[in-house]
Amino acid sequence: MDATERFIEWTRLEPGAMAVEEAALLVSAHARPDLEIEKSLEQIDRLAAEVDRGSLDSLITVLFDSFGVRGDAVNYYNPDNSYLDSVLRRRTGIPITLAVLTMAVGRRASIPLDGVGMPGHFLVG
Repeated sequence: MDATERFIEWTRLEPGAMAVEEAALLVSAHARPDLEIEKSLEQIDRLAAEVDRGSLDSLITVLFDSFGVRGDAVNYYNPDNSYLDSVLRRRTGIPITLAVLTMAVGRRASIPLDGVGMPGHFLVG
């Protein structure tokens, strides 16, 4: 099944049946069919392994200091900022992809985080 079919299938699942980072990677794979989703998921696993379990401070340190993810202030509308695999590779993204990454690493490190949609913004709470 190709990435588009898998994404459509995901939209029909019960909430929480597929992690949002997997859905985000399916969007990336739609644009780049040769993308190996598992490799990106493994990279997220490795990042989470560096986080002290349950520590939000550690999560912030690992992602934003050690790994160095940041918002793209120079070329915000670059399509790569919207593809989670590119964000992992470039360490640069837009708020929603940075939030998806933060929540994915947090969940693996037993840090409960939720995405919060606001008018014109996406936050992590």
